[in-house]
Amino acid sequence: MWIRLSDSNEINKKTVYKKITLKDVAQKAGVSYASVSAVLNNPLESRIRVSEKTKQKILQVADTLGYFPDIMARSLKSGKKSLIAVFTYEKKFPIEVNNEFYGFFVGVEKASEKLGYDLLIINRRPTIDDKFSRVLFADGAIVIGIHKDAESIKTLVRQHFPIVFIGRREFQGIKTNWITFDYETVICELLEHMYKKYVRSFIYLEDIDSIGEASQDKKRFLLIAAAKKNMHIKTYEVNNDFTLKKDFIDDIKNKKAVILSRIKQIEPFETLCKREGIVIGKDILAAVLEDDWTGCFSDWTRWSNKRTELGESAVNLLIKHLADCNIESKETAVKPELIISRTTQGK
Repeated sequence: MWIRLSDSNEINKKTVYKKITLKDVAQKAGVSYASVSAVLNNPLESRIRVSEKTKQKILQVADTLGYFPDIMARSLKSGKKSLIAVFTYEKKFPIEVNNEFYGFFVGVEKASEKLGYDLLIINRRPTIDDKFSRVLFADGAIVIGIHKDAESIKTLVRQHFPIVFIGRREFQGIKTNWITFDYETVICELLEHMYKKYVRSFIYLEDIDSIGEASQDKKRFLLIAAAKKNMHIKTYEVNNDFTLKKDFIDDIKNKKAVILSRIKQIEPFETLCKREGIVIGKDILAAVLEDDWTGCFSDWTRWSNKRTELGESAVNLLIKHLADCNIESKETAVKPELIISRTTQGK
């Protein structure tokens, strides 16, 4: 924050801006410079004890004056930037609630603030080839979304730059650090539920436009869980147009159970069933292998939205790697809860 100073000469009046410093905060608060520094600069590492009353006064004055820390100076002094880069290949960064990556970003933001880290937000800029060079301004990076630039990733990893991916991400020839959902457990729970509803075979609607590791994992665990239960699966591949083979309607009437791979398939599927006079949850059972991040499909059997928790866990994992860049690559998982709703209630 900069305060405005005006030249007293009315004829040649100029506006000068002065950056708010720790000294300004100390003078305004009527406390020592050391106390202000202890509160505003790395409070967890300071050995100077400041009373809660004085601390609150300093924070209030700093907020009123609009003080913010000089990240560059702090970095030069400590060798630590206290800066986490958040990178995505999305054209627009996921700061709107209707973006499927929004929950991840909220979690990253919450955990970073709690741990005293600022965020460097980077999204895809097609006109710039060295898109990952900006990441190096930070201590480490959280990467959200599907990647199309394996060589840049490999270069950063080989330079021992700490990166944590939200979602399983693997690249040939290098070890990556990632955190994902425990799809295996929750999918097993879903099939156990459907088995108890006397489902012995079902249709799986695979979204062919979803090419990432998450889609691969969900399908793999679905096949494994079905095999354990001796449940038969017939897969139909669908794209965003939701075009299906003519025998699909007959199949869902015969098998009486459908599992969708993505939340975005629900609306066209519901439209199709309504046109054919099929009542979901009564004539057929249906579930989706995703959380309802849109907040629009609470009547569907799905799993809980743990995206914020996954974002927070990604930051915690990154901090461990910042503490030890040679830590062994280790994936972790956050388990969503199965939510049983109207679409699998049955008659």
